[in-house]
Amino acid sequence: MTDRRLLGTWRSDRRKTFRHFVPRPGATPAAVRRLRAMFGRLVVRWTPARCHSELDGHWVSTPYEVVASDPECVVVRCYDPLTKDYRLRQLHFDGDHYWVWAWGLREFFKRVE
Repeated sequence: MTDRRLLGTWRSDRRKTFRHFVPRPGATPAAVRRLRAMFGRLVVRWTPARCHSELDGHWVSTPYEVVASDPECVVVRCYDPLTKDYRLRQLHFDGDHYWVWAWGLREFFKRVE
């Protein structure tokens, strides 16, 4: 099963990701800057059978399958090369963006192709 909404290239959207971000009490400005710097660089390209991710020139390509979908979201089962196991990810569509939970916040991705 394929969900055509996924297909294409998406880039992490740092500005939208941090629009409603509230740092934890006691978080230093330097820690918040380091966290913000982690976002906005990831590029993800979804094809019918694989998810290709690029971060700072390093590409990772993993298989995935659509498990379920509805008008608002898609659930994919994708391979995680760090844990060497499959994980379920829920992608929520919001206009020309989708978002996933990452690092305790919603990371937004904007379609670029």
